[in-house]
Amino acid sequence: MVAVLLFMICVGFALKVSADFSRGTILLLAIVGPALFCMSAIFWRAISRTRLNTANYGRRRVLVIAEDTGLERVTQLLHRSGRSLIDF
Repeated sequence: MVAVLLFMICVGFALKVSADFSRGTILLLAIVGPALFCMSAIFWRAISRTRLNTANYGRRRVLVIAEDTGLERVTQLLHRSGRSLIDF
């Protein structure tokens, strides 16, 4: 995927895709754009991790309706994710 992105950046730069933007502007966008994208991904990962560990975002009640044959698999998945099954 990175190779495709770099190829498209090089083609756009070499062909001077738009008459409205200079090659320097296109080059600046090509460098700053992916950097901002990566920084936003890191930012949102940190925010979501913090939100899941605090408050009650990570503590949701879920009603599972399953037959007895599928209940064992659901129970295993719940235990793997740190949840527990409440019988009623």
